[in-house]
Amino acid sequence: MDTPELMHLRLFAESSVDRSADLAAALVRSLAGYGAVHVRESGVYWKIPAYLEFNADLTSLPAAVDQLKALEPSGWSGDVWNHRPDGPPFLVPEIRWAWLTHTTV
Repeated sequence: MDTPELMHLRLFAESSVDRSADLAAALVRSLAGYGAVHVRESGVYWKIPAYLEFNADLTSLPAAVDQLKALEPSGWSGDVWNHRPDGPPFLVPEIRWAWLTHTTV
């Protein structure tokens, strides 16, 4: 039996503040297939005001990490994903940067 993992994604989306709730809901829908998910809106990212920050916590099976990274594999470097203008989106089109951490429960 696979041991569940706790995953945390820190996500940055290029969008206006008025779309924050819609983006959070879209992230929940996009991540729901990978495990139990909770997404928190963290507001405007202080370092890049054009970005909104979201934090997603998932309880999932270990295979989910590889499945998430397979969504857009060329954008990943270790546990960091960066948007490429010519590449496909990750989770939702507005995501520009993501950081993934995970631990076994």
